[in-house]
Formats: sequence, C-alpha cells, structure tokens
Amino acid sequence: MKMHIDVDESLGLIHSVETTPANEHDLNVAHKLLHGDEQRVWADAGYGGAKKRKELKKRNLEWFIGMRPGSRKKLGFSHTKKQRR
Repeated sequence: MKMHIDVDESLGLIHSVETTPANEHDLNVAHKLLHGDEQRVWADAGYGGAKKRKELKKRNLEWFIGMRPGSRKKLGFSHTKKQRR
C-alpha cells in the first residue's frame, strides 16, 4: 500500500489523502490530491512529470519537484561514507 498526502503549505494540515496499491504510480493520483486553491506544489521525484499530465497541464501551479537520485549523483551530492568524513 501507498499513501499519497496533500498538506497545506502554510498551516501543515492534511486536507487530501489517497491510498493505492504499491505498484500504482504517484502520477496517477496527483490530480486527486489537489483541491484547486494551490499556487505551489512541493513533491518528491516520483511526481516529476506531473505538470505535463493532461489533467494538471491547464492548472497555473508553480512546481517544486525533488531531484531523482541519479541527477543528484551527477552533481556530486551522493552520500557515501567517504564524503561524510
């Protein structure tokens, strides 16, 4: 199981929750989480293509999506024991 949660940016209150099987992609429920008053969306790398999806494309949102691990590694942000010392 997966739980997808939408939290108010300023208050930190949960206002939307969707549960899916673990094999359901995050993008399939992204549109269900948003209530319509958002201006910004903060999400992990799993939501990378959300703004290109048909159901979200017309929304005027500012997207802040986390980097994929491979992209971070290319920038030198990998966390190895050698770098922690």
